[in-house]
Amino acid sequence: MGATRLGPKTVYDYTKEDSFFSWIEGYDMGIMQCQFGSIPTECEEFCREQYARFGIPFPEEIREALVVGASYVFQYLDLVAPYELFNGVSDVDITSDWAEHAYELLGAYKDRSMEISPEHLETFVFVPGQAEETFDYVMSHPGLLALPNRIGYEILEQMNEPYYMGESYHQLVDKACLDTLCVMCTEADGAVNWTRIRAYFELAAWAAFGWFVGPLGRNYRQAVHDVIHTAISFGEAIVLEGSVYGPQEYTKLCRAPESCHICGLAAWCVELTSSYEGTRHVCEHCLSEGMPPSSIATCGAKRCMLTACRHHPYHHLGAAGLSRAYREHGQLGASARTDQTQQLIGTSL
Repeated sequence: MGATRLGPKTVYDYTKEDSFFSWIEGYDMGIMQCQFGSIPTECEEFCREQYARFGIPFPEEIREALVVGASYVFQYLDLVAPYELFNGVSDVDITSDWAEHAYELLGAYKDRSMEISPEHLETFVFVPGQAEETFDYVMSHPGLLALPNRIGYEILEQMNEPYYMGESYHQLVDKACLDTLCVMCTEADGAVNWTRIRAYFELAAWAAFGWFVGPLGRNYRQAVHDVIHTAISFGEAIVLEGSVYGPQEYTKLCRAPESCHICGLAAWCVELTSSYEGTRHVCEHCLSEGMPPSSIATCGAKRCMLTACRHHPYHHLGAAGLSRAYREHGQLGASARTDQTQQLIGTSL
């Protein structure tokens, strides 16, 4: 009879493909291809303003400390945790629409379409004003560990135990920069205050995050991330097997994914079919085009015990319909009919 599913699946029923991580693993590079040690000039200027805001001395000799601290944020959002950028902090969010709506990718001639498998689909939406809210929050809550979603803790862990760079943050600056920092952070007894040295790197990381996800970094985000560019430009976007599409290239339907495109039924008998119009899902009832079922079937050419389905012939009987279905079409009923048939054949002989 097949599976007993009736009704749409939830997000927990799918084995989802994370397209960003698939890209990173396949190409051995980040989504935005950010280079460690290279940050936008506008971001560097903003970080310098934050040192001045808190009255922290910042001679040009230690510029590399700023660049390294900020680079950890770019690396984190680009390579380590690329989905964090879409988790309520920037102006584009990832959504669960892929599990709630069927999507069809339009063909080249617009008269054919292909229904997209939800397991290979990711959906995104533009959220106006969210980037500004995050920026205001970050600026009013100084400190790396005050960043939303505990992102600061993960960035700090990355700085102290880097898995990708193989070295800790203070080993990524040249000796002249580190010597200058040590001189600046030397106590009266001659001991180096490493807490203050770390603060130089962490302040740059905190400021860079605010710049990156906020309105100041919007143009940069759009320039380096196709999903963000498409979602902001058109209001939403989808990612399918590594490619980004805008709403002019697909149709978002008011029915569950993997449901019948004719009647909207989401059940075990729905199968992917191909026709002149394209590739779509069709249930057994609609596929049989209303023809009477065969003697061993309850719907089309299949035997089904799901009387909760509105197409089942015993659906109108409610709870009694299930008993009747098993009595007439269940395994025991089938065995009884087989025995009767064999007896009749034996009698005739």
